[in-house]
Amino acid sequence: RAAPAAETRLVGGGAAAPAAAPAGAAGPARGTNLTIEALEVAGGVPAAGVVVPVELTVRNDGPSRARDVVVDLREDGAGRPGLRIDDIPPGTSVKRRFDVRFPRAGAHVVEARLAPDVLAADDARHLVVDVVDRVNVLLVDGSLADASAPAGRAGDAFFLAAALAPGAGAPTGLAPRVEPPRALATLALATFDGVWLLDVERLDAPEVTALEAYARGGGGVVFFLGPRTRPDVVNRTLHRDGAGAFPVPLAGAVDLLADPGERSPDVVVEEHPVVAVLAGQRNPLLDAVRVDRYVAVERGWEPPKDAGLRRLLSLRNGAPLLVERTFGAGTVAAVLTSAAPTWNNWARGNPSWVVVMLELQSELARGRRRAESLEVGAPLTLALD
Repeated sequence: RAAPAAETRLVGGGAAAPAAAPAGAAGPARGTNLTIEALEVAGGVPAAGVVVPVELTVRNDGPSRARDVVVDLREDGAGRPGLRIDDIPPGTSVKRRFDVRFPRAGAHVVEARLAPDVLAADDARHLVVDVVDRVNVLLVDGSLADASAPAGRAGDAFFLAAALAPGAGAPTGLAPRVEPPRALATLALATFDGVWLLDVERLDAPEVTALEAYARGGGGVVFFLGPRTRPDVVNRTLHRDGAGAFPVPLAGAVDLLADPGERSPDVVVEEHPVVAVLAGQRNPLLDAVRVDRYVAVERGWEPPKDAGLRRLLSLRNGAPLLVERTFGAGTVAAVLTSAAPTWNNWARGNPSWVVVMLELQSELARGRRRAESLEVGAPLTLALD
């Protein structure tokens, strides 16, 4: 087989030389051919001092099962605890995750290596993680355009910023910046790892253009709704019959009626990586979330088959609560209730609020952090002045 891609932007020339087997690993059986298929950052924020998950994929290209597979791991050349995979059937791949944390900003190298087998060139893979001091996130607070709106600790931006950057005791690498809607047309949006719009009444044409260009270029955008949201304005300027960034057409704000029978949780978790940690038969964190009011989707509307629309959370009446779709190279999501505990109690001390917001931010930034993958021996093109 051809040698696999050597991740990511920093690649040595030629095939890797066979390495000594990791400590405790048995020698390769006749015909054994394992491949490190992928080594990539799996989420989080690659910031100094922050835990970043890395996902490793090992494929069995041999004719028989591979058992008790040992993967040697190194960080910046130093050894660290490796991984052991019990069983990999022939022709299949197995994924495993591990965490890395680098204390300083800069380029850091993670290496994964298998014991040498019949094809040693695909037994090693390298990942370069570009670690920064912090990443900026833009919170566009609709209340800043409303002189009568409450400020400070009562606003949407306060509750979202508290989830994204709780403080020194729980570093996330995120630096939220709160701005009014007009900032969308004046700031360099490409410098932000995500843009969150919080109960914005309306956006002018230059602001819509800048926001959609950011998303098409790989940026992530989240819309939170609320009392200031005007569904007709959203439909006309942001949804535009599916051509705009907003994922769904809106009907209007409605109350979530009380359940006359046995009390069911207001929020239902769908199958999606962002909320996978909350999935299960009964989740006590989500059971405590109460939604009083939300904005309904137009009755009878169905997304086109190629729209790429997915639900992350639903309400107990079957209405969507959190949806996302691809938009160009980026991702846009809409939470059909408020960020502040105006229409719900989610942000008022419930740990699931922090979990979902951080996971959602990680999902938003993924389009901007796709690592370049190069094959061993392939030409590397550099643009010079």
